[in-house]
Amino acid sequence: MKKLKDKVKGKLKKKRFLHTEGVVDTAVELCKIYGIDGQKAILAGYLHDYTKYMKKDEILEIVKREKIKLNEVEKHNLFLVHGYTAAVVARDEFAISDEEVLDAIRYHTFGRVNMTILDMIMYVADAIEPEREYDGIEQLRKLAKKDIEKAYLMALEHSIKYVIDKNQMIHPNSIESRNAILMKNTEE
Repeated sequence: MKKLKDKVKGKLKKKRFLHTEGVVDTAVELCKIYGIDGQKAILAGYLHDYTKYMKKDEILEIVKREKIKLNEVEKHNLFLVHGYTAAVVARDEFAISDEEVLDAIRYHTFGRVNMTILDMIMYVADAIEPEREYDGIEQLRKLAKKDIEKAYLMALEHSIKYVIDKNQMIHPNSIESRNAILMKNTEE
C-alpha cells in the first residue's frame, strides 16, 4: 500500500491528497462498522480522485478507447467522468480487477441505482472526510456510523442541493439513485 500511496501523492495536488487520505481513513472506519473489507476501501479511496486533474484530451481518449457512453450532462461537464477514468486507470495501471472496488471508484461522484455498501461508504466518506466543512456535516458524520443508506441519501441530497445552488446540471444517476431509495423505503 505504501507504493500506491506514494504514487497517488506524486500525482495529486497537496490539498487533494489530504482529502484523499481523509477519504481513506473515513472509509476504513466505516468499513469496520459495516463489516466490509477495509482493503477494498483503501484501494478505492486512494484511487477515487486519481484522474481528477486529467486533461480533456486524455479523458476523451479513455472514453473513446473504453467505449464509455457519456450522457448529455457528462458531455457538458467532463470533470464528472473522473470516476470512470479513475476506474480504468485503477484496472490498467494498478492491476485492480475487483469489480466492487472499481465500481466504488466509478460511482463515487454521482452514485447509481442499487449502490452496494462499499459504494455508499465511498460516496459518504468522500462527503464527510475531516477536511470537509459545511452546514449539516456533523449530523451526517453521526448518521454515517448508524445507517449507511440513510447517510448516503442525506449526502446525495446535499450534493443535489449544492449543484442546484450552483445552477449546474444534476447527473441523472443522482436523481435515479435518490428516487430508487425513496421508492424502496415507501414499499417497506
